[in-house]
Amino acid sequence: MDGAQLLVTQDETVDNVDNVEQVDVDHENEISSHERKMLVLQLLILGLSLQNLGKIEEAVKNYEKAVEIADEGVHNEIKAKAYQRVGNSYTATSKYKKAIEYYQKAREVYPGIERDKLEVLSYLWLGENCLQASQYKESIESYNEVVKFASQLGDIKREINAYLGLGSAFCYNDDLESSQEYLLKALTVAKQINDRTLEKMAYTNLGYLYYRNNKFDAAAQSYLKVQDISHELVRKKKKQTHVSYSVTHSVKNVITNWRLSGTKRH
Repeated sequence: MDGAQLLVTQDETVDNVDNVEQVDVDHENEISSHERKMLVLQLLILGLSLQNLGKIEEAVKNYEKAVEIADEGVHNEIKAKAYQRVGNSYTATSKYKKAIEYYQKAREVYPGIERDKLEVLSYLWLGENCLQASQYKESIESYNEVVKFASQLGDIKREINAYLGLGSAFCYNDDLESSQEYLLKALTVAKQINDRTLEKMAYTNLGYLYYRNNKFDAAAQSYLKVQDISHELVRKKKKQTHVSYSVTHSVKNVITNWRLSGTKRH
């Protein structure tokens, strides 16, 4: 992406952005494809800067300007990146449906665009929101997208969360067989990465599933596992707190002794 040419000062970026409307409306045919590309890239940088400052609406405006200026077909990759940035802005403000609309636009314009972890997060939260609203079909669709994208990105924890969500959605939709399949997947992968918190969540959901399926012995075994892991996590937290206190106390003693030795030398 012509990295060296992106090294412009903030003032230069702002000056170019101030001229964007003029170029777009009055002089669209008078600038070269390269100049148009540079304006788009500068708008993306400005938008990202505003987004990092929490000025989401202003960021979105700049991303949308970038989309307007990009040549159809010529700068599709850049246009797709602008759509993706708009999607990220909406994800940051919890507007997940709107975010996904822009992620899909990005994919339509340039199918080869790299996935973004915020895109995965947006689908994950949309799946959760649909689940809470009893929209199980929509929830399952969103969680399936998470599984697909998270696998591509190597985002294992979100993949596990998607399996948990799918297990819940199928359970509430009375498809207990599919529910068990996904909850066992979540449990298996959680064990593989030794994430006891996610393992506990999987056992909790399995306990409820087995109870609903009248498998009371399996339900009891799952809930006993939940108790064991809960106690383990509490002990671990207490141990970490004790270690943290010990280290802090030792550092304070070192500083105190150093100050005292310094006083004696004087």
